[in-house]
Amino acid sequence: MDNEVFTLVFGQYRQDIDKKLLVGNLNPLWEYGNGVRALKGLPPLRMNSWLRKRSTLEFIDSLKDHYGDQFNFVDTARGMGGRTIAHFALMLKAAEYLDSEFSVRIFLNFYETVVLPGVESP
Repeated sequence: MDNEVFTLVFGQYRQDIDKKLLVGNLNPLWEYGNGVRALKGLPPLRMNSWLRKRSTLEFIDSLKDHYGDQFNFVDTARGMGGRTIAHFALMLKAAEYLDSEFSVRIFLNFYETVVLPGVESP
């Protein structure tokens, strides 16, 4: 990513998000989320299946309603070094699908590292 990024970090998880476009690589999030599931004795979930779910497609449509059609909310590159770039809102939705505790940790990390530092004290 050429733009400035903010980085979410907790435990072994590290995720760069482009500050201007609010996009990041969904693959490491998915891998970590499936790792959390494995620790709980749950089976891994497939990203491509989730991306085709009706609820996910409806969420992407809602993002398009808000931002317009000029933005690609999911961009997938296949093959060696392939990755799936997604809007941060969609990444939060993916984390929620994988594990609710993981989703809360991402949201709180974002809030504490990005939102709160920008809020002026009274």
